Amino acid sequence: MGRIDESKLSVKSLVVIAALVLAACGGGSGSGESGGANSGDNSGNSGGNSNNSGDNSSDQMKGGVEIGTACETDGETASIPNGTGICAVDSTGALIWQKMGPDGKPTIGDNSGNSGSSNNQSSSNEPDYFFPNWDITTAAALAPKCTTKTPLSVLPTAVELIDFMWPLGYSQPGAHALPVPHHNVHVAKEKTIDENGVERRSKLIDPVVAPSDATLVGLARNVYSTKTTSGQSATYEEYMLSLHVCDNLYLVFNHLDLVPSAWLDAVKGSSVREECNQGQDKAEVCMWSNLSVPIKAGERLGRSSGRSHGWDIGATDTSRPMEHRIDPAAYTGRWAMATCVFDLFAPDLKAKLYSKITTKDNCGRVDFDYPNTLSGVWLAVGMRERAAFEDLHIALYPKYTYDGTLRFTIGLESKVAGLKGGIYEFKPEASGLRNPAFTAVKPNEVACFDGLAGQSGMKLETTRIYATMTTAGGVETISIAGAGTGKCGDGPYTMPAQVTQFERRVGN
Repeated sequence: MGRIDESKLSVKSLVVIAALVLAACGGGSGSGESGGANSGDNSGNSGGNSNNSGDNSSDQMKGGVEIGTACETDGETASIPNGTGICAVDSTGALIWQKMGPDGKPTIGDNSGNSGSSNNQSSSNEPDYFFPNWDITTAAALAPKCTTKTPLSVLPTAVELIDFMWPLGYSQPGAHALPVPHHNVHVAKEKTIDENGVERRSKLIDPVVAPSDATLVGLARNVYSTKTTSGQSATYEEYMLSLHVCDNLYLVFNHLDLVPSAWLDAVKGSSVREECNQGQDKAEVCMWSNLSVPIKAGERLGRSSGRSHGWDIGATDTSRPMEHRIDPAAYTGRWAMATCVFDLFAPDLKAKLYSKITTKDNCGRVDFDYPNTLSGVWLAVGMRERAAFEDLHIALYPKYTYDGTLRFTIGLESKVAGLKGGIYEFKPEASGLRNPAFTAVKPNEVACFDGLAGQSGMKLETTRIYATMTTAGGVETISIAGAGTGKCGDGPYTMPAQVTQFERRVGN
């Protein structure tokens, strides 16, 4: 499918900052807690190439350009790793690639991707905390108005077909290095072979239905290249969809196939914004925004594809960012404004869904950013514009089991000194700087962590992690390093000679 001629689009359709890719838990041979391939979303957030090492100089994307480099034609547009770029004159009078704002013009501020730049487009009427994406293009309340706090009145599928569901906040480097704002709905494992000879790994759930009246506002298709059971080349596809329910509430579903054919006709509309690029595992990703397809409660959305654990569901409330999300404007809507989708269901349905969550009576959380502590998400230095490319970054927060275990989630492209990408877990001590809770470590204190357990029982090459943080000028900086084998000892501790720094913006 060809790219839509942007010169014919309305200003409204240009609001979206469409994704290039998301290195989420997408296709291929995923690993870790998901138990296999396709355990999350491949296009749910704007981001960068999953093969990128964090070096801006290697940031070229399929059909894309690099922000800050010279361009030739004023007004020309192209893909960039966090949306759409536009060729425009900078403050020196030179034509360079800059990030396009919701009004179709260059964003105001630093376009270099430095931590001091602002993802939010200040020329719009959007709140400071909001960054638009293909799935949610505005923070404004949209019709219809919500008449209840529990507008979801239909189960997406019978709970008897659900084995279990993870709460919010799991992570999986190589896909989700940051706490995830949706739930994995796990269904029975069942190996079948599709019509092209490609193996599925979970039971096909058909139908998955709309839990309320809603409007389809965004649709993404991922086409994966794979092998048949006989070794021949083949493809399969999955869909991710964004539904507006009422006011500021949105739902996301992922890992569906056989979506209604009417939706595929709707994406051809003249007012629809299209962005097609290469995604994780070389998937061909197309995202369509500015859709307006009415859906009734109980209407079929599609079928679980069988390629993953089952399917995903999540909710976003654009009326406010999460309470403990530092610098929400660095993230797109679902990752800055997630809320518990199960709390939006009618009470009797909520109880049935909660009975399937692996953490009793706990929907989970995504936001663990506490200023002046180690706790939360830390972005690679100078990569705020790449916040959505999760494997560049790290997160220090509670394990999604919420059993008191804490974890370091180290993105596979984060290049932490002495520490391979992956998950490192420990149980915190009540006091002191050996294995402290992340929230207990204050600026300039050096903590040491040992007795670590690896992701999925992996054998660890590093058994000690050192970390400290500082704050200055509205920016917090963490220094972190692995330090071979052995124990921490009693302390006091000093940082190793080689460390890696990450940062987050806490001031305006």
